[in-house]
Amino acid sequence: MEIRTPQTTPLRALATGRILLAMAWISKKSGTMSVPRRAEPYLTAEMKDRLTRDVLTRYESRQGALLPTLHEVQHTWGWIPWQALEEVASFLGLKPADAWDTASFYEEFWLQPKGNHVIAVCRSIACEVCDHKKVTNAVRAKLGIEVGETTDDGNFTLVELECLGLCEGAPACLVDEAMHLCATPDSISKAIDHLRTHDAHGHAHGHAHGDELAGLEGWAKPASVPGKMPPGHLAKG
Repeated sequence: MEIRTPQTTPLRALATGRILLAMAWISKKSGTMSVPRRAEPYLTAEMKDRLTRDVLTRYESRQGALLPTLHEVQHTWGWIPWQALEEVASFLGLKPADAWDTASFYEEFWLQPKGNHVIAVCRSIACEVCDHKKVTNAVRAKLGIEVGETTDDGNFTLVELECLGLCEGAPACLVDEAMHLCATPDSISKAIDHLRTHDAHGHAHGHAHGDELAGLEGWAKPASVPGKMPPGHLAKG
């Protein structure tokens, strides 16, 4: 009797009547992948000095500083390239796989380039009850992209997150690092127009942090909301 299993060659039943089963061993390409590199490090000497002075001293071991170090890299460059993961691992005395496993576990970390501005709409239970989809759909219609996509000009990326911890202001959203409570299709549309105008006047440079929206009605930087700390910023003391 001849049998086939997914991604295997035909096998035959043994004389004893037992069936020899085989499963394909599917492995990742991480062992043979080529890591894009540049001469300039992502984890610069200045960043290392700041992390050593303000962060490492707060942890019993260097491994404990992995998350804030990853935040610092992403806050600086907008995402975390493979080369940066290797540099972080070397700086903290860890294996590159440890840095990768941590960064790939949390959805807040970006392991591929994203738009200059990221619009994140909360889809947790509170925001779902308050119809967060109307905010998402307004962004989809205005930018012509779906959730998880980036505009062709590389300026905007749209995502939905499980929770922003802003349930008191559902539906809530986050654009770069500016938070908006009780968001509406009109308010998110105005925010996009404001960012486009701001960028068109030559103010855009590198990864945006949300300062452009902090002055608009209903928008605030995380540090201005009790209990919230700006993503990627190093806490002092």
